[in-house]
Amino acid sequence: MSLLRIAARALVGAAIIQDAASALKHPAVHVEAATPYLEQLSQQVPQIPNNPALAVKVLAGAQAAGGGLVASGLLPRGGAALAAAALAPSTALGHQFWRTKDKTERAAQLQAFMFKVALLGGALAVLTAAKKRGAKKACCAKKAAQADQAKAA
Repeated sequence: MSLLRIAARALVGAAIIQDAASALKHPAVHVEAATPYLEQLSQQVPQIPNNPALAVKVLAGAQAAGGGLVASGLLPRGGAALAAAALAPSTALGHQFWRTKDKTERAAQLQAFMFKVALLGGALAVLTAAKKRGAKKACCAKKAAQADQAKAA
């Protein structure tokens, strides 16, 4: 594993963890944003409790756990999937810049939205990163088989 890949994973994971810690430290804004959507969802699916504070804590906890797995390299792909699953709803619900009329507030929401999108992109990059050794072996094996077939013909 290259030093660059290790550093990149650590940076992405650290940013994901920091964002989750911020949500846990200041949940009020997130709870306010999630409340109307969670009320509607819990009416449609009665098994989902209408508890926005709990939802914010669960999503932030999942995001922090995913970031930790990415940063540590223990389960980077699993952690990236967990972080992405937690980031997607919090990004879409928490930073709806398109609904804000005030230009200053809109700019702040857009910046926060793009930060979350960048975190989501980093998680997806970790999730989809190919294992170099396995990919090379499969590629080389295919080329070798094609060369053998060409010699036999």
